[in-house]
Amino acid sequence: MAGASALGRLLAPIFTALFPRLSQLVALGDTKHLSELYHKSCQFMSVMVLPAATVLASFSYQVLLVWTGDANIAAKASLVMSLLVVSSACNTMVNIPYAVPLAYGWTSYGILLNVVSIIILIPVLILLTNLYGMIGGAIVWATLNLGYVLIGIRIMHWKILKG
Repeated sequence: MAGASALGRLLAPIFTALFPRLSQLVALGDTKHLSELYHKSCQFMSVMVLPAATVLASFSYQVLLVWTGDANIAAKASLVMSLLVVSSACNTMVNIPYAVPLAYGWTSYGILLNVVSIIILIPVLILLTNLYGMIGGAIVWATLNLGYVLIGIRIMHWKILKG
C-alpha cells in the first residue's frame, strides 16, 4: 500500500547522509560521538516516522475511503493497511541501528538476522496466509519487523553500543 511504503521513503536521504559520518566515527574510534550521533538520528527518525505512522494506522479506514472512494474496499483493506503501516514504521526505525554494524564492517549481523527470520517465518507465512489470507501475510510482515526492533536492535546494542 502506498501509505505504508511512503514511510520508508523518508529514510533514504537520511541514511545516505548519515552512513558516511558513522563510518568515519568508527574509523576514528570516536565511540562517544558515534553514540551521540546514533541516538540523535534515531530520535529524529522517530519524530519523522512515528506520528505519520500512528495517524495512518489509526485512521486506515478513513484514508482508504478517501483514497478509493469505496467503503467496501476500505472496510476489507483497513486492517491490512494498519498492519503494513506499523510494519513499515518498524522497518524504517531499524535502518539507522542497522547502519552502525555496517559502519563497523559487521555485515554478518544483517545476514544472520535475515537467515533466522527466513527459517522461522516462511512456515508461519504459509500457515497464516492459508488460514487468514492477506491479513495473515500482513501479520507475518509486522511480526518480522517488530522482531527486528525488539531483538535486532538489542543485539546490536549488546555487541557494539554497550551502555
